[in-house]
Amino acid sequence: MVSFAQMKKWIPGSAFGGPRMTEILQAERPRLFLWSPVALMLGIGVYFTLPDEPSWWVGPSVLAASMLILILAWRSKMRLLIVPLFLLCLGFAAAQWRAHLVVTPLLNEEVHNRIVEGTIDEIEPIEEKEKLVLSHLDIEGVSAEVTPLRVRISFRSQDASLSVGDRIRLNANLYPLPSPVMPGSYDFARHFYFRSIGGNGFSLRGAEVIQKAQSSGWHVWLNNLRHAIGENMRAGMPGSVGTVAAAMTVGETGPIPEDVKSTLRDSGLAHMLAIAGLHLGIVTAIVFYNIRLLLTLYPPLALRVAVKKNRGDGGAY
Repeated sequence: MVSFAQMKKWIPGSAFGGPRMTEILQAERPRLFLWSPVALMLGIGVYFTLPDEPSWWVGPSVLAASMLILILAWRSKMRLLIVPLFLLCLGFAAAQWRAHLVVTPLLNEEVHNRIVEGTIDEIEPIEEKEKLVLSHLDIEGVSAEVTPLRVRISFRSQDASLSVGDRIRLNANLYPLPSPVMPGSYDFARHFYFRSIGGNGFSLRGAEVIQKAQSSGWHVWLNNLRHAIGENMRAGMPGSVGTVAAAMTVGETGPIPEDVKSTLRDSGLAHMLAIAGLHLGIVTAIVFYNIRLLLTLYPPLALRVAVKKNRGDGGAY
């Protein structure tokens, strides 16, 4: 139990004779940076707890006002109180900007047996099936004003001839995004909304490629590379071993058998299929190695400065 004498020294103001909040923050200054993500997340949380969507100018306005206050108070101790406020406003503005960036019309009713043309953005293999995310859509009987930016369509089989960037035509049934199955459960509609996906659907027939990929942009190249790596890993390691290895490497979790997914969930290891310490370690190792390599390529620097981080006792790791 914390005593009153211990508590009062953390209470700002002169009523208890303790230090002011700015003095406390000044003493904690070397560790304040670690609270930056917390302030950003609080701002994001404020945005998502609002009952209604604020006007587009609210986020930029509060961010600009907090930045102006921060600039004016930068030379005073009050900046230690204003910086968290600025970060909170930054998180709020970033969340609102992201929401407006991905805004897309949503399908409000089912669309059956329609011709759909679109460009493949993503290919998601799922066991013996396949799901495509299509953009630049042309849906028969649906006006351009209410056509979603992207839709997600599943097939009963996989087609190795398809690749990211292909323009295809297919006959599909489209449906509105699903609502949560119960209050407080996972909201697939919000998940898809922030991927600019405005509808789901399926096709009982294959897709006709009307134009092969013409773009050579990094997005097309990266998605095709990911898909090719996943296919090679699953072919080289048959069974659930290959599907799990591919999921941990390129993020394609669809081909993993349902019994393996259940086992991973029950054992508490399902997080390894998303972002885990293994992935962070791999990224850190790649960054560390490449930075060291670049530093050693400049002889005047490499001969005078230890490019490895010092241990503090004069040696190096």
